[in-house]
Amino acid sequence: MNSDSVNNIIQLAALASVVDGHASDQEKNLIVEMGSDLLNTPQEQIREILDRCIETFKNQELANNSEVALHSGLDALRSLDPSQKHLAFYICEKVIYQDGIHSGEIEFIHQLDELDRTAFS
Repeated sequence: MNSDSVNNIIQLAALASVVDGHASDQEKNLIVEMGSDLLNTPQEQIREILDRCIETFKNQELANNSEVALHSGLDALRSLDPSQKHLAFYICEKVIYQDGIHSGEIEFIHQLDELDRTAFS
């Protein structure tokens, strides 16, 4: 898998982790483990991408603006092929369930999936 695809999948997972207002350590550790295993990428590299994404999202206050978060997620999905999208949504779903479902998390993923289906079909 190319580095752009890895970055985009981790970006989507990071969005799923911050959409409830914060990224827990459990969520971050899960993203690093799954990213490394499923994307065949060193954990250190996944952690760097994840930390950079979370910091960017905090600065942009994406957790407080679901519309901007959705557009950011849609941009990340744009270059992924169908199997990579499936993998990204799988990781996002695991992240959401990692520390219990919080307000807006499931809705975010469903809305992102709907946008993806309509925008790229």
